[in-house]
Amino acid sequence: MNKKWILLLPLFLAACGYEGDGEYKESGWFLKNYSLNLPQKDFASNREYSFNINGYGSHGTSFLRVRLSNDKPVNFHELGTVLEVRIIGKSSVTYFYRSSPLNAHYQRMASLGEAQWANDLEWHARYQYSDEKIKNKAVTFDPTTAPIETSEIMYIHSFPSGTKNYRVNVKIGSVPRAYENTKISLEFISGWK
Repeated sequence: MNKKWILLLPLFLAACGYEGDGEYKESGWFLKNYSLNLPQKDFASNREYSFNINGYGSHGTSFLRVRLSNDKPVNFHELGTVLEVRIIGKSSVTYFYRSSPLNAHYQRMASLGEAQWANDLEWHARYQYSDEKIKNKAVTFDPTTAPIETSEIMYIHSFPSGTKNYRVNVKIGSVPRAYENTKISLEFISGWK
């Protein structure tokens, strides 16, 4: 057998343990990193999607990235569509649950007139501003100006995870016409970095 294939065999066998949806990757040798990209779907009114994640690796905590993308720039800070994401393990144990208007965090900051961290009920996004000072803040918000239009936004949250089998359920509420052609994708990341 070729020496190159012998060296690659452990990486191939490790990735073979994943039997769920999407594109799963393990990288690193001693300090492994895990990532999973679920298939991109239409972000359209009253849609529901379900994914199986069987054999996903983790270090005890993962980050869920929900990415919305559109073929043209839109005002994501005005998007009040309710998005529900539930990550469920065996025996119906819920590891992550969020059901909230996507702009609830932005609306709360606007009503207070100041930057605030997202709470456990809100989707957390980094809105884009043309002003570099605002763009570089940990919580991007300025009560005197609105975020700029962008063609993509990401909501990031952590949740407890392990090497388990999960089911991910996604429910999308009413999507305004201005956000037609928007796509949604979910990504899971767990690593030592």
